[in-house]
Amino acid sequence: MVAEALTYASLRALAPAAFTAWDTVLASVDAAVPAGLVALVREEVGGALGSAPVPAERGDRGACRALVEQFVVDVGAVTDGQRSAALVELGDDAFGFMQVCYVTDLDARIGAAWSQLFGVEREPVAAHGTELWPALEGFMRAVALLPALDPVTTEVVRLRGARSHRCRMCQSRRSVPAAANGADESLYDQIDHYESSALSRRHKVALRLVDAILWEPRQYPDALINDVQAQFSPEEIVELVLDVARNAANKIAVAFAADAPTVSEGVELYDIDERGDVVFGLNPTT
Repeated sequence: MVAEALTYASLRALAPAAFTAWDTVLASVDAAVPAGLVALVREEVGGALGSAPVPAERGDRGACRALVEQFVVDVGAVTDGQRSAALVELGDDAFGFMQVCYVTDLDARIGAAWSQLFGVEREPVAAHGTELWPALEGFMRAVALLPALDPVTTEVVRLRGARSHRCRMCQSRRSVPAAANGADESLYDQIDHYESSALSRRHKVALRLVDAILWEPRQYPDALINDVQAQFSPEEIVELVLDVARNAANKIAVAFAADAPTVSEGVELYDIDERGDVVFGLNPTT
């Protein structure tokens, strides 16, 4: 199925609650930390993704700038030294700063996805800001409730992102709905070598899109766009992109080294409730 030509308005209409929630997130960034830190993040994210010149001089707050760059390029490789030095510079602004890093980073990736997958450029939308973390929670709930994708594809996509970012907590969790639809460890074990695996073509294409968003967001591989459009409806494509963005909130925890799993062995089962909240610690009969 080939994605039809869309305007930005019609693209938004495929997942209105999620788009509106992201608008609120974007409107909440400027008040999350001092203006100088927001500008620093935007400069470094643009430089790391190649959408803006790399800052010529890092000057003050050099540790913060180095952490932003590492956050964007490969958050799983943040060192204890990078983390500690940046936290000293940030003080009480550390949590807000990491949230701003996540939003700025993923907003660029989302916009690049709409441009490449649908030929649609984002248009500014007026929104009222709030505290950034509650706004992010609202976005994550809205995306979790999107209905287009099947649970197994959703979980395969989530685990690819978890492993890419090396989030220990996310890697230790498994979806109850995916299990109810036949997913098990024999399927999940194929994710890391999916191209040579027995996974379905649909799952392979979904994982290629995850990798493109996470590792080469501004220039997707040749043929990927046609493959995505052949395997997924426009509604499913939108949900895939937003799922990757939602899942990538794990970058905040990884950057803080706050991603330890809550189980010491095995996996933790989870589900999504009717509000879009994640319910953890379930048992196999739940």
